[in-house]
Amino acid sequence: MKNIKALDQVNCDMIAELLSLPPWKVPVAAYVCKRCFKKNVGFNGTVFVAGDTVIVAVDGQEIVIQLQEFLSVNGGDNLYSLLAQGICYPIQLKDNGSADTNYWSGFVKDIRRKVILYPSCHDNLLTVVDYMRHLRCFPYELVIPVYPKVGDMVLIQGKSNEDIWHGHIQSVDLLAKMVDLFFYIPSFRNHQDDIYVRETRGRGARNTVHWQSIIGIAEGHWNNPSTWVKKV
Repeated sequence: MKNIKALDQVNCDMIAELLSLPPWKVPVAAYVCKRCFKKNVGFNGTVFVAGDTVIVAVDGQEIVIQLQEFLSVNGGDNLYSLLAQGICYPIQLKDNGSADTNYWSGFVKDIRRKVILYPSCHDNLLTVVDYMRHLRCFPYELVIPVYPKVGDMVLIQGKSNEDIWHGHIQSVDLLAKMVDLFFYIPSFRNHQDDIYVRETRGRGARNTVHWQSIIGIAEGHWNNPSTWVKKV
């Protein structure tokens, strides 16, 4: 059958070691395919295909391999394990400083994520782009751009870094990238920095501000139609 592959003794020994099975329990043949789906990788799962370059875990270390095929191996009692077979290309430097490629072939069961390899134009080195890696914390503050909308209380950058204004958006001009808003300031009547009221009344109170001056959405809630309370 086309989807059944015979396993030689070397492959059987490698699979037995990987699955912690006695060699006699490893079958002499396995079902093979060119793609598999892992639901615990990426967003809503990831399809891996033969030829993909991935990061896998081998003996507690993450290495880069190119997938060749997938095998479904019966480890006894109809308990099947899905294994991937691939080739690893660790790049090493010789004594003279030139790149040396050491080929390794084997089976793995813990595929972590896909990567992209970019070859260099000047030598045999490869750059690994680990784009699916999960970072516990970013080395910088993550800024997600959003479109302002009517009703938002936004933060407006003033002349200095410490000069931050609060503005309540009344209208948005998408083409000109401008918003009309009313500025809100801390209420002097309540003597509290977290309670904001409109700075001025009348027609002249409406201001036009460019999107580039908006640095974020202010956090808080409306206590009543004329009073906004900043989240502390």
